[in-house]
Amino acid sequence: MLELALQHLTLLNIKYPNHPLILTNIGAILSDLGKHKEALAYLESAKPENSADRNLVKNMGIVKMNLDNEDLTARTYFDKAKNLQPNELTIEAFFDPHGY
Repeated sequence: MLELALQHLTLLNIKYPNHPLILTNIGAILSDLGKHKEALAYLESAKPENSADRNLVKNMGIVKMNLDNEDLTARTYFDKAKNLQPNELTIEAFFDPHGY
């Protein structure tokens, strides 16, 4: 199911390149598939530092938490996400406090 969603989002990304909502959703799905390094590239492209979307910012924290040498910066994203509202068109990645 996640792979099919990823295929559709990838096609949308070709049609609408660099759209933050699409990039956020691709990043969330890649994270859910355990592909955190790939997810990071998509989420960074969505510009989480300027975003008001809780899902994007929280997804950055989730991905960073699951990457070596990035886990220390995850808390910054989780703290920022607390004060934001989720965009109803984006996906929140699965949060596993024990990671992959």
